[in-house]
Amino acid sequence: MSWETLVNGRLKFREGVSLEEQSQILEDLERALETKIEYDGQFDEWCFEDVNWVSHISGEKVWETVKKWRHKLALFDASVYYLGNPEETVLLDRANKSVVVDVRY
Repeated sequence: MSWETLVNGRLKFREGVSLEEQSQILEDLERALETKIEYDGQFDEWCFEDVNWVSHISGEKVWETVKKWRHKLALFDASVYYLGNPEETVLLDRANKSVVVDVRY
């Protein structure tokens, strides 16, 4: 089963983590997050964001990967949004001459 997700976040490595270890950690996290992680030199951290229409991401899978490598990470901050149920829907239906705004909190 798959679903639609938006995932975004950032991470930093602890000092002394080798480039080889960083590469392996990034590879594992990219697999769990189902997206590429890119270095942002302006903020000196690794960043990711992606909308995935056939996602298999779960917070549990991401957490298992973070737990595996937490001794090498100085920061890991990620948000996963499940897009299957919209927060707001705006519909203009000229055939029925109506505008419907449905807001759920």
